[in-house]
Amino acid sequence: MTFPLNIPGDTVKVGGSGQAYDLDGVVLRALMIAADDLFPPGAPPTDCRNKREAHSWRLIRQGDVIFVYVQEDPAFCGRTFPAMDSGAKYAISTEGRILRRVVDGIDEDDAIWRLKTPDGGSVTVIAEPGAIPDVNALEAPDSGILKVIREPDEAPNEGERPPPDAGLPK
Repeated sequence: MTFPLNIPGDTVKVGGSGQAYDLDGVVLRALMIAADDLFPPGAPPTDCRNKREAHSWRLIRQGDVIFVYVQEDPAFCGRTFPAMDSGAKYAISTEGRILRRVVDGIDEDDAIWRLKTPDGGSVTVIAEPGAIPDVNALEAPDSGILKVIREPDEAPNEGERPPPDAGLPK
C-alpha cells in the first residue's frame, strides 16, 4: 500500500464558523479508527501535544481506501515547532480495517527519491525503507522500488516560473 504523494486539488478546511459540512459515515469511521489507534480512548494524555485536538487531520478517499494524515499543530500548545515524532498516516479500508499505518518515530516509511534520468529527465521514486534506487534499474523486480512517477519533459511556458520547491512532493 503506497500513500499518495499529494492530495489533489484544494483542501477544504472544516471547522469554520457558520459553515455546514457533510461527512459520510464511512469517512467518519476511518477518521475515528485512526484517532483511536493513535490516541487510545481513556488513556490520559501525557502532555498537551498528545491530545487529539492538538493535531490537524487531513484525509482523501481513493476508491475503497481512505488515507488519513495526522500532523501536530504546535500552536495549539503554544509552541512554534512540532516534535520530531509527531505525525502519522493511515490507509483504512471502507470496511474499517487498517491496511497500513506509519507513525513517525516508530514505523519505517517509504523513502521518496527524486532522480535524474540518463536522458536528462527526472523521476520520483517511492522505495521500500532502506532501499536505494538505481536510476538504471527502475524496472528490476527485486530493486525495492514500489512506484515510479515519470515527470513531464516539458519546460515551463515562457514567462512562467517553476515552483519554488522545484515541484518536489510535500
